[in-house]
This record gives sequence, structure tokens and C-alpha cells, in this order.
Amino acid sequence: MELDPVIDKYLYMHSRTPAKPFSLTLQDCDVSVGKTVKLTFSGTRKRRLARPAGFGWRQRASIALGIATAGKPVVNKPGQGYALVNGTNSLQLQVYIERREAIAQKKISLGAFSAVTTFGLEYE
Repeated sequence: MELDPVIDKYLYMHSRTPAKPFSLTLQDCDVSVGKTVKLTFSGTRKRRLARPAGFGWRQRASIALGIATAGKPVVNKPGQGYALVNGTNSLQLQVYIERREAIAQKKISLGAFSAVTTFGLEYE
């Protein structure tokens, strides 16, 4: 997914970007197999991140990507359970950029940013 360009001055003023909604679509769901699903996103984390919400960063960029559902981070731990219906289901999430330590120290490097994540689905 593409994120809008971020100006470093905005991050210094607001500490993170506004959350951008996105969705994951599950097709051909069968509630006889599972009535709910929990998502867990995983990726390489920077050890010094203030919260476990971030992963993926450009070398020396000093910023990280966060993913949330219902406003709660879902990286490296299961998120809320989504109730499923037979057929197609759309799971609503948000993505944002932050890195409080680098912002507080005014050490954000400029340039392109990319991140890779893997997500797992746990059906219940």
C-alpha cells in the first residue's frame, strides 16, 4: 500500500501521522470451520522502539510503521477477534508512521521508507 508523503516537521509537531484505513478481504469463509478470526502482524522490530507497534524501517530513517485495529496496535501480538460470516469478510485496520524517540531528539532522516510484514490468521 502507498502512504502519502510525510513531512518531517509534521512528525515533530504531532509525533505520528494520522491513521490511514485499509482492509484485508477474506473470501469464501465458512463459519462451520471458525466463527471468528484474529490477526497477528509480524516483522522485524527495532529494539529501541518505545512501543511494540512498529516494524519496517529504512536504514537510518529512524521511523517505524504501526498497524492498529480499533486503535490498538496489532504487531507481534494477536489483535481483536473479528466475527465472521459465510462468504466474504472485510477486516478494517489502520496504518501510521511514528517513532517517538527519534521525533523527541529531532533525528528523523529524510528519504524513501519501506516496510514488509507478514500476517497470520487464527480461526476459532
